[in-house]
Parts: sequence; structure tokens; C-alpha cells
Amino acid sequence: MTKKICMIGTQFLGVPANNGGAIEYLSFNIAKGLSDKGFEITYFSVDQSIKSKQNFVIERFPSKKTNGFFFSLFVLFKTLFKKSDLIYVSGCSMIFAGLILSKLKRIPLVYHEFNHNPWVKPRNKFYDFLAAFSVKNSDYVIASSKFIKESILIKTGVNPAKLFLVSNFINLKEFPLNPAKKERKILFVGRLVKHKGIDLLIKLAEQKEFREWVFEFGCPEPFSSEEKKYFKKISLLAESNKRILFKPNLSRKDLIREFSSASVLLLPSSQESFGMVLVEAMACFTPCIAFSAGGTTEIIDNNLNGFLVNQKDKKMFEKRLNELIKDENKRIFFGLNARKKVEENFSFINSIKEFELFFNKIMVKK
Repeated sequence: MTKKICMIGTQFLGVPANNGGAIEYLSFNIAKGLSDKGFEITYFSVDQSIKSKQNFVIERFPSKKTNGFFFSLFVLFKTLFKKSDLIYVSGCSMIFAGLILSKLKRIPLVYHEFNHNPWVKPRNKFYDFLAAFSVKNSDYVIASSKFIKESILIKTGVNPAKLFLVSNFINLKEFPLNPAKKERKILFVGRLVKHKGIDLLIKLAEQKEFREWVFEFGCPEPFSSEEKKYFKKISLLAESNKRILFKPNLSRKDLIREFSSASVLLLPSSQESFGMVLVEAMACFTPCIAFSAGGTTEIIDNNLNGFLVNQKDKKMFEKRLNELIKDENKRIFFGLNARKKVEENFSFINSIKEFELFFNKIMVKK
């Protein structure tokens, strides 16, 4: 008998999301992968471009953007009288819709915790509450990193038996099979917020010792006032300094091209629940330097495929960057090992097998 899963993603961004969109990319690919494995998937989205296929039905919200309340009503209306064996929710903003459906239909609720503040550093009380509520009230929880799993156990005290680890992944078919020609370019990709280490990156970009290198900033459209402030600052710097490139809102295809041509990727974050950008860069044979912050330690093997630096040690971060840009052989060595690490640990093919085993296991229990 075909197993039917209702998958509720975030309501704000489409897939593939140029606007950051790691959660959207991951949940959508999980849905596609499970449908290829024979599961019957109903996937809720605001994306207007994706199409239904066999075992993969798209329930598309009529507007490109909405708020959580209206999207929840849409999900409830479409799902309440439809046969489902399990509810899957990615992103805590949709947890109430998932919980109501789970209780009314008497089927399990799976909450997938990709990335949220309480497991790193509390910032928004409402969403922090939602994340903790989601974990405590779901039948099963999938954590995307060991760091998140351990943090959830410590901060919520949930039963470890309902908590599972499946790492985030990328589809290697999107990435080059061989190393591309590397430019004298140092890359950052991510949101322009303070905890990503933007101030340190700007300081490094302006230093004379790196004058033969280009610093490139890639980022999504700014949402918060903090992001808009950095967005404006870096835009002005790029206008006055030819060594600073600013490329916001890159498509996924263009983003992979930038990863491939960069010699080094920097991620001086003070907090990371995973570090998806590291995996994407490493898949392009690009070595990375990051602070040891949460999930980054699960991706980079220090002095083997990149450098990990103790948090707040900015001088060592700069020293490691200097070391890497002066040693092409080390960059090549790190890059090859980086690609190998991704192939062995963060590939879509391996992860979808884990998801298949997980869903088969819990649906048999039901």
C-alpha cells in the first residue's frame, strides 16, 4: 500500500529560493526524493513554477507570499478531508496547522528542525517559543546536525527516542564534477547580520595585505533593519573599492558558479546551527575557513579540508587566511578533501536513503 505524506513547508519563500532559502531547498528535495521512492507526497508551497508529477502533488497557495495564519487555513482546508498517513512540518511557523491535523486525523506529526535560534542563541521570544513548542508536541523530531540534536536534548528534555539525526544535504548533480579554474577571490555568502562576522569581513577586505585579492559578498534580499544597514554599507564600499564585489540575490546557478571560481570561502560566524554554505562551497572544491561555532565543526576537518578557528580569535582567523592565500598547493589539497567530505557525508543520495528508512520505520509503528 502506498504511504501518503502531507509535507508542509515554510510559507514565505518559493523553491528554488534565491533568497537564501536553505530550508525551502532541503524540504522540497526531500519531498521529491521520497516521491521517487514510492511515497505519495502532497507538498504545500507558494512557488508558482513547480509542477505536480506522479506521486508528487503540489498544493499551491494562490499568492506568491502570505502570512502564517492564512497559509495555515489553506493547509487545513486542503488536507482535513484528504487521506494522509503522516504530517511533516519544516519550519516552526506552520507547527499549529500540523498539530491540528495530526490530532484530528490521528496520525503522527514529524517536525524537521533545520535551523532555529533557541539551539544557538535566543533572539526572538515568539519564534523561540514556537521552536520549543514544536519539538515538545511533535511525535518525532528530525535534527539536521549533532549540535542541534544535543542542544534540543539539553534545552527541552524531550524523550531521546523521538529525536533523530539526518544531516542536511546537497544534490551533487547541481555541482561540477571537477575543480574549476580558481580566481584570486575570497568569498562570503550569507545573510548580512552581525553574528555572521560581517564587520570582520569588511575589515579584512580593506586591509592592504590582501590588495591582490578580491573580496566578494553574496547575500539574499535584506529583510531586517540590521541587514539593510550592512547592505547599504557594503554597496557603498563596492562603489569606492574595486577589490570589493557585491552580488546580492544570485540565482542558484550563479551562486554555484561563484563557489566554483572562488579560492577561499570565509564564514566567521559566532553561531551556526549547521553551515549549509560550507557544504556548497566544499562541493565546488573550495576550501573554507570558519569559526568553531556549533555545526561548523561537523563539516570542516581542521587542517584537512579547511581551517577551524576558535571563536573570537580574529587574529588567528586572519593568520589562517594569509596562510591559505599564499599556498596554492594547500588550497588544492584542502579543496579535493573538501569535495570528498561532501560526497561521503552530505549527498542527497545518501540522505534520502536515511529519510526513506526513517519514514518507513515510523509509519510501520503507526
